[in-house]
Amino acid sequence: MTYLEQLIPIIKENYTKAALVDYSPSNSVPCNAYTFDQMYQKICALKTMLSRMGVVAGDHVALCGSNSAHWMISYLSVASIRAVNVCLMHSQTPEMLASQIDFSDAKVLFVDSAIWSCLQTHQLDKVHIVVSMDDWSILRGATGQCLLVEDASCTRENLSLDAIPDVDVNAPAQLCFTSSTSGNPKCVVASWKNITANMLHVADYYTATDNRVMLSVFPLGHTLAIMGEFLVPLYQACTIYILREPAVPDTLLDAYIEIRPFE
Repeated sequence: MTYLEQLIPIIKENYTKAALVDYSPSNSVPCNAYTFDQMYQKICALKTMLSRMGVVAGDHVALCGSNSAHWMISYLSVASIRAVNVCLMHSQTPEMLASQIDFSDAKVLFVDSAIWSCLQTHQLDKVHIVVSMDDWSILRGATGQCLLVEDASCTRENLSLDAIPDVDVNAPAQLCFTSSTSGNPKCVVASWKNITANMLHVADYYTATDNRVMLSVFPLGHTLAIMGEFLVPLYQACTIYILREPAVPDTLLDAYIEIRPFE
């Protein structure tokens, strides 16, 4: 059983509770908020969209954007189709990002629209489809794809994660690029078994209390943030506040005072 199968019952048991909440102390960045049920429905809708785009198990899908609820939902939707998440540090130069996207053989790219405006001058020949992580609109490639449940063929009854394809737990599930203190970043592969084991063991050693609130500040292109500020808190049914602004001291202080994480 992989981390996704471990998360699904947690999501269903806490469907009315706040799951992902974007947070901008200055109100300068657009924010979204999702209950566990709303998050589940969005994951299902994106899973349908990816299937219609021709994405299948084992394909690589790149994520390049600032921390947000939409980043996390996109990640889980890719996992639900058993594709491989390629997690990129969005703060890199467009040239470095384009090089990593090309190296990863990503078929689809989820990207912040602002980052795409800098990236689209590069070839990115292997990327068939580009999706805005702001609102999941199509920036390049496929048209007319189902995203939201308003589509008649995407009724709530059709939106389910109960039939996730089987997968070899030793197969790749995630690619990340090291921050690299010298030379270019190196690609690191994590299997389904790697991620699942880490999530369960971290959760065992750090048990969240009921109604725990977590604050996500570390870049989600990094495996530490994916595990400690995303997957483990979700598994523990925490509400995750996602800082949508640079994590400078003043902003962090405002966030800690208002959100009061870990209490």
